[in-house]
Amino acid sequence: MFNRVLNEYSNALIIIGALLLVLEISFSGVGTIASVIISAVIIFFGWKNYPLLWGKFLFWIGIISLIFNILTLFVVRLILVALVAIAVLYYLKNIYRKTDDDFGDVSGTSGEQSEVYVQP
Repeated sequence: MFNRVLNEYSNALIIIGALLLVLEISFSGVGTIASVIISAVIIFFGWKNYPLLWGKFLFWIGIISLIFNILTLFVVRLILVALVAIAVLYYLKNIYRKTDDDFGDVSGTSGEQSEVYVQP
């Protein structure tokens, strides 16, 4: 069941993320996307020449710039907010189910069998 819930949420996040990426490109231009692509190219050339000193330098500079570029994308911030909101809603739904089960028991024994003694 948990896998099904994750698949539904992840599919929705992928679709929403793709739509938001298109919106980001249309509103802010290709400047942020171009910087991500440039960072990826720097990482590629750094990885190809990693045994050399300048290859290591390019690789790690590319990784750091890629992380900063990705974190500045508006889409990534929205996806992070959506993930936090989904986690909070899932947590609240589980809490509500637990409290609903506790209040549904009117015997006050919380699921235990109670014995009634009748005097003759």
